[in-house]
Amino acid sequence: TDLLPTPLITTAVSTILPTPITTAAALPESAATLPLAILPTAVSTATGVAAPTNEIAVPSTSPGATAVSPAVTPDLTVASLAVTVRRAEPGEPVALTGTDFPAQTTVGIGIGPVDAPYEIIANAQTGENGRFTTEVAVPNEAEPGEEWVFVADVDSATVQTEPISITGAEEPVVDGDVVAEGENGRVEQATIYLIALQDAAEGGPLLDCHASTVPVNIDIEPTITPLTDALKRLLSLDQQYYGESGFYNPLYQSDLTLQDVVIEDQTATIYLSGDLQLNSVCDGAWVQGQVENTARQYTAVDSVFILLNGLPLDLQLDGRV
Repeated sequence: TDLLPTPLITTAVSTILPTPITTAAALPESAATLPLAILPTAVSTATGVAAPTNEIAVPSTSPGATAVSPAVTPDLTVASLAVTVRRAEPGEPVALTGTDFPAQTTVGIGIGPVDAPYEIIANAQTGENGRFTTEVAVPNEAEPGEEWVFVADVDSATVQTEPISITGAEEPVVDGDVVAEGENGRVEQATIYLIALQDAAEGGPLLDCHASTVPVNIDIEPTITPLTDALKRLLSLDQQYYGESGFYNPLYQSDLTLQDVVIEDQTATIYLSGDLQLNSVCDGAWVQGQVENTARQYTAVDSVFILLNGLPLDLQLDGRV
């Protein structure tokens, strides 16, 4: 006590005491009520404690959640959509065949004028082989003289048909030379072709399997489209052997419809739809011979191209499509 005066001891002790800590209750109101989310949080690192951060952590995906992948546009490079006609009237149903689409897939079917927006008006379902067939009517608002296309749409990837011409109901199409001309220039007779087995034909064209086609004259209702009527009569025959002639009809089991006949540059394109049933390996060539020779009876036709459900008949018979 002799060394330091009492007042000095008091002062020294006071200067080394820690600064009093202010509690939250003593803070200004604005600081005491700050949201917890913006208070700095220390972030642990591999080497220690990093500087505080004000970022709010984003919660991780719950274990049961499923991530949504963006839609992938399918590749339709090899897909095709075929139409069975070259012309149609408003309201007329048209058969379509799609090939090489993704398997087991819903395909939207649209239609619209060439180079204009199209409207999806139906759906079709592909099989395991990526094929489908369907029938869609031409909209009633289509105008004669316009050209329209059908469109197949899969997740915004599209394939379209060749254009078809819209015709009026009253617009006739002359599809061959006039023969056996009756009243008012209409034709009352035509010829269909059947098969003479074992080459028993009377000068008819020789086909595969030692058989020939033979002409059979038929009466038809007066018409300006004799080829169309002759083909319709041929396709309607359900007898295996025709009348008393004994000529064979390989089409007797089939259910085929003539959709259209178009003759351009002396080539007749014949559009068929339906189910072709063959009784033997020879029937395919015989059916082709029947249809082709029925068309070639007219001098306006030099060559014949047959489409069945939008695909070439010869390729289908060969198993190439």
